Amino acid sequence: MALKYKRLSNAELAELKKDFIDFLASQSITAPDWQKMISDDPERCHGVIELFSDIVYEKSLALIKCLEVKKDHHWQVMFFSGEAAEMIAFKLPEDSKYSFTSPRFNDMLASGKVTLDGMKTEVFTGKKSFKLDRSMEVFLEMEKGGVPASEALWILLRKLVPAKR
Repeated sequence: MALKYKRLSNAELAELKKDFIDFLASQSITAPDWQKMISDDPERCHGVIELFSDIVYEKSLALIKCLEVKKDHHWQVMFFSGEAAEMIAFKLPEDSKYSFTSPRFNDMLASGKVTLDGMKTEVFTGKKSFKLDRSMEVFLEMEKGGVPASEALWILLRKLVPAKR
């Protein structure tokens, strides 16, 4: 079976040790069997780790509703429904004194201390239907730098930027 996402790192596997042991048990692989597999059949061992990795990614990706990518003068927030991804992106002028990566930025925006218009922000919106399954679309956006964001952030931004119909 081919790996769908990517293999968990050794550090990630260590964090999920109990889950991995439970997974091995569900596959009828005992601790002695696993130790023997490590030394006698490393290829099969890698296959088991890859299967576990895909299961972890599949479950985790299913829970993600929003991703964001923040750079000093560019901020993109994506909302993933069952069939499509919606996006709101903001771009500041290169000479702007504001930065989307400022630790206080979200609070200033939420409190009204700064406004998108006041920062001379360009706003872009879009929507695209998934070409792949939803989890793979989320995974690929994360591979490009997207990090999970709260749905509350999406709701706030949706209020600030009405959807184009």
